[in-house]
Parts: sequence; C-alpha cells; structure tokens
Amino acid sequence: MSVQGQEPAQAGLKLGQVLISGRLAGVRSISTRQGRKWLHKVQLPAPDEFTSPSVVEVRGDEKLGQQVGDVIRCKAQLGGYGRSFNFTDKETGERLRGEQITMTLDVI
Repeated sequence: MSVQGQEPAQAGLKLGQVLISGRLAGVRSISTRQGRKWLHKVQLPAPDEFTSPSVVEVRGDEKLGQQVGDVIRCKAQLGGYGRSFNFTDKETGERLRGEQITMTLDVI
C-alpha cells in the first residue's frame, strides 16, 4: 500500500506545495501591508478536448511572464482560510452556521 502524500516529496515538493504550469490569462497588482503583490490568473491545460480548463489565481512578489498568453511554470504554497456565516434552512426554518473556504496559492 502506498501513501499518496509521499509522491510529491519525491518530486522535490513538500506537503502543501504544488507545481503550476499553464497559460497566463491575466495579471493585476494589489497593495498589501507587505508591499505590492501580483495576482496572476493562470489557465491550466484541460485534461481532454471535452472538458473546460481549470483557472487558478497565483499571488507573487514579482510578475510572472512578460505578457498575457505566455506559458508559465512555478512552484506555489497552498493555503487558505474560512469565513463563517449564519443561514436559515429553507425546509425546517432552523438557524445554522456555514463556512466558506477560500484557497490561496503563493509563489515560492
């Protein structure tokens, strides 16, 4: 029996790290407390001709690629956070608590 978590470590990646490779679909900059950050919209290759390609946003200190359409490749740290919210179940009227999870990718 093999453990799936061991495979990325053998490829030079630690747990929680991912390798992103795709076409640069857009770039924008934001100001943060840590300074200027670049947000890169990356379109990943589709697994087959009948499936839409996935799109991810990668945050970095430097701009990746020269222009939209460039193919980029980077290593990123996977992170995220949750935001709680209250809602009412439409069938029972019961007040419940939900959580929205936001995933982040930071270039390393």
